[in-house]
Amino acid sequence: MRIKRRKTRWLYLLGGGLLLSLLAVLGVVAYGQLAGGPAQASPQEPLALQPPALSAFKTASRQAQDWHGDAQLVGVVGHARNVDNRARAVEWAFQFYSPSTRRLALLVVVDGEARSVRDVLSPYSVPTISQGRWRIDSGGALRIWWDNGGRYMLTRRPDSALTLRLDAARDGEEDPVWTVIGSIPDEGSEYVVRFSGFDGRLLEE
Repeated sequence: MRIKRRKTRWLYLLGGGLLLSLLAVLGVVAYGQLAGGPAQASPQEPLALQPPALSAFKTASRQAQDWHGDAQLVGVVGHARNVDNRARAVEWAFQFYSPSTRRLALLVVVDGEARSVRDVLSPYSVPTISQGRWRIDSGGALRIWWDNGGRYMLTRRPDSALTLRLDAARDGEEDPVWTVIGSIPDEGSEYVVRFSGFDGRLLEE
């Protein structure tokens, strides 16, 4: 885990750049809603994330299978925005890879519906996430971030932005990796925690 004070990074890259433009849009929307929304009470517990990542994944996966029957999950990114003192809405983006066609698809789930954003040919094979190794949902991921120092950021600044990212396993590992980032845009500070998406084991940089 780490704290860095620097220019806030809103763009997180998956699969060779396919998510770059999408995350820029999601980041700008999230920042605008955070900056212009009502003041939030300091949370005593991490706020619920709606919808959960695994629920949104089921919606995206159905469309991905219609796209190509061998579609496999590459990565997940969600930006959370304040709704009220009880929940944060999350806009989820899912990237899929088809080994038979070597194509990558980016799907976004908003308001319970999945839509395709982009479909491109990949010049290389892409590592994918084993669904059997993805055990920790987004609520559990936020809890791990909270319990490992994130609570102090949200207690001080309840309007902090949250980004959650699930990536394929690192070289030599089996488990996908959750990265949860809390950021304060007007301060340029971040608090980042990385851990296994299977058992929550904390990971070094």
